Amino acid sequence: MASHKLADEPGKVLRSNSGKVVVSDGPYSETKEWLGGSYLIEAPNYKAAVEVSRGCPTLEHGGTIELRELDARVNAASANK
Repeated sequence: MASHKLADEPGKVLRSNSGKVVVSDGPYSETKEWLGGSYLIEAPNYKAAVEVSRGCPTLEHGGTIELRELDARVNAASANK
């Protein structure tokens, strides 16, 4: 399993509301919630990442998806070691 520092920005949250996907800024998972897994996707921006994530079955079952950008500076420095 790899680890990556997340960028210091709010990201996006996707939830299903009456069959429609609602996208908002934060809030993030609370400590009482569980992390069910993670995916690393490549997208040029949040808009493209949201479109890719809309098809995730997690949303159909009441789950929440958080989209976060990786910190490019820290991760690039780690890759060069």
